[in-house]
Amino acid sequence: MKKCFITFLILFVYISIDANNEIEADKILGTWLTYKKDGKVEIFKSGGKYYGRLLWATDLYEKGSQVLKKDVLNPNPKLRNRLIQNFVFMNDFEYNDGVWENGKIYDASTGKEYDCYMNFVNGKIAISAFVGLHIFGRTEEWVRISN
Repeated sequence: MKKCFITFLILFVYISIDANNEIEADKILGTWLTYKKDGKVEIFKSGGKYYGRLLWATDLYEKGSQVLKKDVLNPNPKLRNRLIQNFVFMNDFEYNDGVWENGKIYDASTGKEYDCYMNFVNGKIAISAFVGLHIFGRTEEWVRISN
């Protein structure tokens, strides 16, 4: 009986910690305004990883028209016809102790992809993109606009 109670207690603590960790990890979900206030990004979860999709941007259309821009600078010719709006440009982030790490972020304005991680700073998310080492990159803070 005592062994059964201890096993139950350990299992309960483990489940509680795991549930709290998932709640903490999911606080990044929602819609965010980029640091230049020129885009809205939805961060969502799929298969235990976190992703970002461009919902809106000030330069979403071809200059002087209502034609949505395409990913014309993508190094993969097969992807150059995809629309910029709603495409997933942040991929494969994993939550680990307060940091969403091991992700990639794609910059459609240059056609380049960067290593990336995110964390919370004063209620905002800090998006850090870099090449190779963290010191060879930059960080932007985004503000939540909805949950």
